[in-house]
Amino acid sequence: MKTLNHCSLLVIFLLNAIAFGAESDPSFSIQSSKKAITFSRSELMKRPDLTTIEVESDPAYNNGKKTSYQAVPLLPLFDSIGVPADSTIQFHCLDGFSAPLDGELLLNRNPKFSMPYLAIEPKGAKWPPLKPGNAATPGPFYIIWSNPKASGIGQEQWPYQLSSLEVKPSLRETFPAIFPEKALAASHPVNLGFKVFQKNCFSCHTLNLQGESKMGPDLNVPMNISEYLTLAAIRLQIRDPQKLRTWPEAKMKGFSKEALSDADIEKLLAYIKYMAKKKVALLVK
Repeated sequence: MKTLNHCSLLVIFLLNAIAFGAESDPSFSIQSSKKAITFSRSELMKRPDLTTIEVESDPAYNNGKKTSYQAVPLLPLFDSIGVPADSTIQFHCLDGFSAPLDGELLLNRNPKFSMPYLAIEPKGAKWPPLKPGNAATPGPFYIIWSNPKASGIGQEQWPYQLSSLEVKPSLRETFPAIFPEKALAASHPVNLGFKVFQKNCFSCHTLNLQGESKMGPDLNVPMNISEYLTLAAIRLQIRDPQKLRTWPEAKMKGFSKEALSDADIEKLLAYIKYMAKKKVALLVK
């Protein structure tokens, strides 16, 4: 039987110490093309602007229960990061959830509108599990909002298990293939549907192979979803996915009428059907 020498034992000890340290004091980062800054949990919990935020109906939990979090305002964390006015801010989560957030919303300074906070899971006091029988919580970091109705914050704009935020160019520059033609008026149903898609769908689905998240299938290639599901089936998929297909491991939650109105679903369908004629070439290896 082989034995470990002192050097091997030292390496194992150091690796375990690093892993333990990372687990006991997780960190969150903000990065741009020019700079990156990292905040540890212990550092954030010592900030003078740490406060308690009450969330009346928490989107992280299926029952939308009332929760209370220790959190810091998100805006001051960007103080040393330059953010151009038209920037997209991409969030990245530990479970692979990744999508753009409107920089204007995320960096709002007007208290009349929704204000974002970074909730911090305290050491030794984990938040409740997301699902019964599963120990995973929304921690260690979670973007929450005060007065979410003031800016129409949707349930997909509350990213949890957050690992980082990334400042990127404008959405059109970053993901040009998801946009309708510029010739369409801003009030056109397709453009209104695009806004619904961006807010509620782009966090889990790619379209025309563009987007960061891999949690759900691409909605346009090789087939547009409207080419293999009826519109009635798509509406049901949005409202209650388990009524369309039984899938115990599915991650998609249904959208209530409060979260997404029937009128918004029809706008979304207008965009989806329109994009069926705007497919990008699918490169098959």
